[in-house]
Amino acid sequence: MASSKIRLAVLATGGTIAGTGNHANSAQYTSAILGIEHLLQQLPVPPHVELTGYQLDNIGSQAVDIARWQRWHHQISQLISEYDGLVLLHGTDTLEETAYFLNLTLASHKPVVITGAMRPATAIGSDGPSNLLDAIQVASCRRAYNSGVLVVFSGQIFSARGVRKVSTTRLDAFADPDAGSLGQVHGNEVRFHRELIQRHTSSSEFAGYTLRNLARVAILYGYTADTSYQVHAVQQQGEQGLIMAGVGNGNLNPALQTTLSQAVAHGLVVVRASRTHQGAVTAGEIDDEQSGFVRSPLSPVKSRILLMLALPKVADRQRLQQLFNRY
Repeated sequence: MASSKIRLAVLATGGTIAGTGNHANSAQYTSAILGIEHLLQQLPVPPHVELTGYQLDNIGSQAVDIARWQRWHHQISQLISEYDGLVLLHGTDTLEETAYFLNLTLASHKPVVITGAMRPATAIGSDGPSNLLDAIQVASCRRAYNSGVLVVFSGQIFSARGVRKVSTTRLDAFADPDAGSLGQVHGNEVRFHRELIQRHTSSSEFAGYTLRNLARVAILYGYTADTSYQVHAVQQQGEQGLIMAGVGNGNLNPALQTTLSQAVAHGLVVVRASRTHQGAVTAGEIDDEQSGFVRSPLSPVKSRILLMLALPKVADRQRLQQLFNRY
């Protein structure tokens, strides 16, 4: 007789959730020490769920790079076809980037939930087990199907598109400053209160996309100075795209704006994002059509991911603007 249990794969990549320290003081520890077997040991798994653990990596997430994304994507794509859903354990530093990358590129409607921890496993009040259990609850929930890649942290369910790490140390270190959470986890109960309307996973045109030749895209940070020399350095390095994290509504120093317009004329794709932590870049003081810029509703790091995927397929400014509006 076939099992009625929901089969989930739990994939570990390291991070603070797998970290240990010599003392119960969580301020000093080493990440990425414990393996998946230890993290799943004695976890109070719901009776309707069957877990299988896999160790994809064991690193701090500051060490994540494009090659790892490509390898993880391949492994996750294979495993998600064999299970009802998937939980990915990840360090918090770059969690939002990996989440959005997978949100755009995984060709599956099944639940994929990412979580981690702010305190190592050996710390008093470690949040790893509760975050992992919440993620399992969400990944085994039918409502999580067709919801894109989700991030579960501190009892909150976030979309990969909107989630950001907003604190260096607090347990509730993740938020969606623009749209808020998609729902919450209350013990054994998962509550969703809204849906993500932007395209993702199986509805994304980047799903199943060849990831071998992603575009090279840099990010520059705007501040009170003309930083045109940084733009020249980006061009000299052969970058194909540039995310300009401008001030306020993506605004630019006048001299820098001129330099960026000239760079666009020489083939560099420039996307205006904002160094602020809330709000999309909108039409305002800068004429994007005249300068050849693209406006982004995303954070600078997520703008970079979308442009890396888009540029091998699209170079036209208007088409790129449509993609940024859509995703």
